[in-house]
Amino acid sequence: QKRLVEFAEKSGIEFKWGHPLETLSQNEDSVTLAFANGVQEKASFVVGCDGLHSNTRTCLFGEQPATYTGLSQVRSISCT
Repeated sequence: QKRLVEFAEKSGIEFKWGHPLETLSQNEDSVTLAFANGVQEKASFVVGCDGLHSNTRTCLFGEQPATYTGLSQVRSISCT
């Protein structure tokens, strides 16, 4: 995760750590996010990587249990 974050940040991608998402609203060209700490942000797109009990998924689809599809993906790259 550390290497992924470092690479993404070098590419200009911003991370918001410690900002629990409360609401998310979309329009034609942007997404507005409101966080539990009172911060509001506007973005072109949002990637929610917040796990099984995802606030992002809840904001998009409401309170519903996660459905396991039986699929998983693993990738490994050897760096020598």
